[in-house]
Amino acid sequence: MKNVLVLVSILLVVGCGDDDGTSAPSQETTGTITGTLTLTGDGCPTENITIALFTADPSTEGVEAGPPAAFTSDFTIENNSYSYTISDIVFGTYEYLAVGWDDPADPESDQIGFAVYGQNFNSTTFQMEGTPTPVTLSVDSPTLEDADIVGDCIVITYLQQQ
Repeated sequence: MKNVLVLVSILLVVGCGDDDGTSAPSQETTGTITGTLTLTGDGCPTENITIALFTADPSTEGVEAGPPAAFTSDFTIENNSYSYTISDIVFGTYEYLAVGWDDPADPESDQIGFAVYGQNFNSTTFQMEGTPTPVTLSVDSPTLEDADIVGDCIVITYLQQQ
């Protein structure tokens, strides 16, 4: 019985510990992407632009990319470029950081995607060139800076005529 009392006493002392009201900081689980969207060509939109992060290519038929994991449509415009920040992104790997435009004249249509991080539009061949650059955010790398995207507005004009 004496051994049980000693054990209970030890557990009480260890279990209660010295709680001074502080605890270890919690580990972050979200990150941030910052960059610049530069629009080229004629007829570029100045509003209704969204930059969104997807786990899969949202334009591939048969692939369910779902809603964006994170997005922004809040920009700071300087020198014909849009500075952007996407915050509170759950850590993980995302295949596409894409730019889309909502045509206010056609509210029933889907967003027109016209730029992807890591790709450029060739206005001669009317094809995207390059490989989309995946984005990975983690505890060791919670921020991606300079995720710069170039969007050629001729894509919007071309897709509106389809």
